[in-house]
Amino acid sequence: MDENWLVETVDADGRPCGAAPVEQVHRAPGVLHRAVSVVIVDDRGHLLLQRRSASKPTFASRWDVACSGHPLPGQAPSKAAAVRVYEELGLTAVVAEPVGCLRHRMRDPAGGRVEYVFHHLYLAALGRPVQVAVDPLEVDEVRWVVAADALPLAAGRPRAFTPWFIKAVTATFAAAVLLG
Repeated sequence: MDENWLVETVDADGRPCGAAPVEQVHRAPGVLHRAVSVVIVDDRGHLLLQRRSASKPTFASRWDVACSGHPLPGQAPSKAAAVRVYEELGLTAVVAEPVGCLRHRMRDPAGGRVEYVFHHLYLAALGRPVQVAVDPLEVDEVRWVVAADALPLAAGRPRAFTPWFIKAVTATFAAAVLLG
C-alpha cells in the first residue's frame, strides 16, 4: 500500500486548504482531511457491512459500513464515494445520495495512527440484495445484517467495529428519515 498518495486537507468547515501524503495526515495528532463513507441498504431492510482488511494501516480487521476512503485532492466527495464502491466492492451503477457530514478524531490503539476527518456520508438504497466482488487488499469479508440489528451489534462489541461506525450509521439513517 503506497503511503505517499495525497489526500485533501480541509479546514474545520470542510473547505479545501491543501494536500498531504496519507501517511502524514494519520500521524498524531492528525491533520484534518476529507473522508467518505457509503452506507448500503437493500429493499429487505438489510445493511451491508464489510470487515476491513487485516493489512489496512488503520482500524484493520474491524467491521465498518459498506465502504470508506479518502477523496483525492480536488475530487468531489460524491465521485470518491462511487469510486470506493466500485474499487472495494466491485459494484457499478450504485447511486449514493449525500446525507451529511461529521467531523471527528479517532486514535487507532493498535497502530497509533489517527483519523482526523471531515467525513462525508452517503446512502445507497439498492432494490435488491447484490453479490459483491471484494478487493482483498481493502476488504476481508462482507455480511448483510438486518439494519435494526446493526447498532446494537456494534454497541455490544465496540472493539470489533470502526469507531465511526455507530455515528455514521446513526447520522445516515436519521438523514434518510428526514429526507423521506
